[in-house]
Amino acid sequence: MEILTEIQYNEAFKKIDSLIAENFESSEQKQQEFLEIAMAIQLYEKKYYPISKLETVGLKI
Repeated sequence: MEILTEIQYNEAFKKIDSLIAENFESSEQKQQEFLEIAMAIQLYEKKYYPISKLETVGLKI
């Protein structure tokens, strides 16, 4: 799955919410779908909402 637009990004969050409401942990297929959507969201955020190194300096442990 690849998210290319903000509309798809918002729809992905709606799908994540519905999977949570459906208790996705009880189904291996739903777990896989959840992970694929979550990874697509993460990739989209890295591309369109990058965190600069200056913002992460204070977060290092």
